[in-house]
Amino acid sequence: MKNITRSEAIQLVVKEFNLSKVQKEGKSFYSTEGEGWAVFYFDKREYTRDEVLSRLMRIFDNVNIIEGQCRVDPLTLLWTTVHIETRTCER
Repeated sequence: MKNITRSEAIQLVVKEFNLSKVQKEGKSFYSTEGEGWAVFYFDKREYTRDEVLSRLMRIFDNVNIIEGQCRVDPLTLLWTTVHIETRTCER
């Protein structure tokens, strides 16, 4: 199993989905919340929830995020929301 940092995990997701920090109509984007914290907003017009989950599972197959995790929010209507955060989720 490969160990990566939360910052490396964020970059893997950004690269896989070609994301920007700028929100545009119909486009997915992300925001950072400090070192090693990020929220990804996948617009369902661009990526289905199943596609997002499938690609995330491929990215993180056999990977350990050191002191971190990738968390997917429950169902929403417009976005699939994914977080890279500390494993304890304390802020």
